[in-house]
Order: sequence, then C-alpha cells, then structure tokens
Amino acid sequence: MFAIVLVLIGRTIAIYVSLAPLKGFLEKWKVIINWGGLKGSLSIALALSLPHSFSGRENILVLTFSVVLFSLLFQGLTLNLIIKKMTLAPCEERTKPH
Repeated sequence: MFAIVLVLIGRTIAIYVSLAPLKGFLEKWKVIINWGGLKGSLSIALALSLPHSFSGRENILVLTFSVVLFSLLFQGLTLNLIIKKMTLAPCEERTKPH
C-alpha cells in the first residue's frame, strides 16, 4: 500500500511541477492526467530485467506488479467516473440515462 501511495505522490508532483509553467492549463485536466497516468509496461520490464541474483528482486517484482495492477484496475476503471464528475465528458454522454 505504501508503494501505491508513494507512486501517486510522485506522479502528482511530477505532473504539477512540469505543467506549472503553462498558463491557462485547466486544473481539471491536471487531475485527469494525474489519475489517468496508467503506465506500467516500462516498470514491469525494468523489474523483470533485474538479474535473478539481485538481492530483493522478488520484493521489487511484487511491489511493481501491485502498483501496476492498482493503476490499471482501480484508476483505470474509475477514470470515466472522474471525467463525468468534472463535467469534461461531451454533453450528450452526460445527459444519457444510465
């Protein structure tokens, strides 16, 4: 759980710092970019590339796969809800009955 929180904090800092110079960039879009940062393939590839003799390799693999799984399942499945809550979805999608 700590690894997930740490990744989310790191991603938030990176996004807000890198977008700070852009004037007029909507706060809503920063939230969407932050929450939708579903990146995992590079992390998994790097973790798997560690030599088997590397001390702590198994721990790194478990942490990496856990963070990526959380990102894909929880963040990925809730992204649409966040977009709708922030009224960023097209009008016809927001007005459709569920």
